[in-house]
Amino acid sequence: MSSLNGGWLSYAGDARIELAVGLLAAAGGATFAGFRLKRTIAASRPPGSVVVLMFTLWVISLIAFLVGLVVYLKQFVHDYPNIHSGVTDPITPVTFLAALALFGIIMTRAGYGFTTRLGGAVVGAMAAPMIFELPFDLIVMARTYPPLFPDPAFYRAIFFTPLFLIEITTLWLLTLSPMVRLRRSTFFWFALMLGVFGIWALYGFGYPNAVLPITLNVISKLLAFIAALTLFMPDRLRDWRTDGPGREQAKQPAPGRGQIVPPVMAAPPPAPSPAAAAGPAPVQPSLMAPPPPTKHTQPAVKSTPPAVKSTQPAVKHTQPAVKHTQPAKEPIMGGPAIKVLGLRKSFGPKEAVAGIDLEIAPGSFAGLVGPNGAGKTTSLSMMTGLLRPDAGQILINGLDVWADPPAAKAVIGVVPAEARLFDRLSGEELLEYAGRLRGLPAAEARSRAAQLLDVLDLTGDAKRLVADYSTGMRRKAALGCALIHNPSVLFLDEPLEGVDPVSADAIRRLLTNYVGSGSTVLFSSHVMELVEQVCDHVSIISQGHIVASGPTEQVRGGKTLQRAFIDLVGAKGNEEGLSWLGSSSS
Repeated sequence: MSSLNGGWLSYAGDARIELAVGLLAAAGGATFAGFRLKRTIAASRPPGSVVVLMFTLWVISLIAFLVGLVVYLKQFVHDYPNIHSGVTDPITPVTFLAALALFGIIMTRAGYGFTTRLGGAVVGAMAAPMIFELPFDLIVMARTYPPLFPDPAFYRAIFFTPLFLIEITTLWLLTLSPMVRLRRSTFFWFALMLGVFGIWALYGFGYPNAVLPITLNVISKLLAFIAALTLFMPDRLRDWRTDGPGREQAKQPAPGRGQIVPPVMAAPPPAPSPAAAAGPAPVQPSLMAPPPPTKHTQPAVKSTPPAVKSTQPAVKHTQPAVKHTQPAKEPIMGGPAIKVLGLRKSFGPKEAVAGIDLEIAPGSFAGLVGPNGAGKTTSLSMMTGLLRPDAGQILINGLDVWADPPAAKAVIGVVPAEARLFDRLSGEELLEYAGRLRGLPAAEARSRAAQLLDVLDLTGDAKRLVADYSTGMRRKAALGCALIHNPSVLFLDEPLEGVDPVSADAIRRLLTNYVGSGSTVLFSSHVMELVEQVCDHVSIISQGHIVASGPTEQVRGGKTLQRAFIDLVGAKGNEEGLSWLGSSSS
């Protein structure tokens, strides 16, 4: 049947053909899977409890394997005293050198932080041999080890079961590295390794103590290491040293509030709603400065008379934005922090914002309140350059948001209602990345990120991926990203939604101190008690119109803000038609 060689039983006869066919079929399946993969896949980091389970299994498996190995070797020496310890493995030095090489290559991915690279390199060097060892041990377990008596199945089980668990959990550790991406080339290199296994099987899958099995073993092991390397590669090789959240940017001084820096933090937009299809496509929440509107080639028409009033409705141009006077390139201090003139936006036949005017003085803590669908989010989105208006002008410290978006966006911070964050970064990486994108030097961005994480009570979760954050934690992380470059004007859309009371109190104190330094906050909220407590200026919007605006005391008019709000907006429900509600009769 088979020949015994140094404690190794080679495959023979039909068994060789069956094994080779099975391995080549598996190689074909891996190749097919590679072609079917349309894009790279980032492994989802398991939650903390699963990570603990992962390491616990790995340690237990290692201990069990060492115990089983001692029992197995003791019985092996008893049953086969003439074989001694078997043939010396000539492949171990190759494995060790390949692991060191892989470790060093991964450490050159300078776009990631040192800790991330070190963790990825350690996990990669441990997991790469397992890509080879797992299918290899499945093959040798079946036939190639001689039986031990009186119970061969028992001795195989105590040796291979913990060994398989070690290999599987080691491969599982790859999910902990944010550098890992499963891609087509991973499947192709793995398929090549299985193909070499198939050729090896045709020759009996003999122990590597001759030229041919040694060569096939080395080739297949190197292919396994290349497959592991593809998991840590960028999408383009030319981005090897720059791709990643820690991408180095040119050194530049920390921007002041009047300094123009290219704002960033883009997120992929969702499909537009049907209601918006008839009008200009809205820009979804992001912190990326959109391109300035196309300049008209026609010169401005000069006229001596003042503005001419007309009963005809305003003519809507095909250009989505109305360009006004040439904006100042530097913030104009002394005027209003936020000035809105004739702001309009329609989605098809619905006019969401109907020509609002608004002024917010510097150092104000201003609230924008209104019922659902009143136009709060639409207004804030236009003020911050996230949604292009049909008409009107927005000035931030004298800078025209839509005539010169980069200059205006350099001095504002924004937390949209549904801010999208980079989920595959940890909390500290996200804030540091936001600071670097805003032009801060690396050391300054790291320092500010640590301080914000502490104030926002996220220090204990700084190493966790944002994907694992709760809704409230994500809101706090988004606020940190908006504050890290020290903007002079901050826009917040429902900033405390989903935030626990303790964190909400800390955020209120943080924003109060921020306003006390002379900065300005404009935020929307449905919680009238919160607005009344913290805001010194309130604007009430209803059906796209500002129905009241001014100091909080003036808007309240001696009543609570909630009572004044209801009186101005008016109750819309009619409860009398629900006479059946609450009735015990059916």
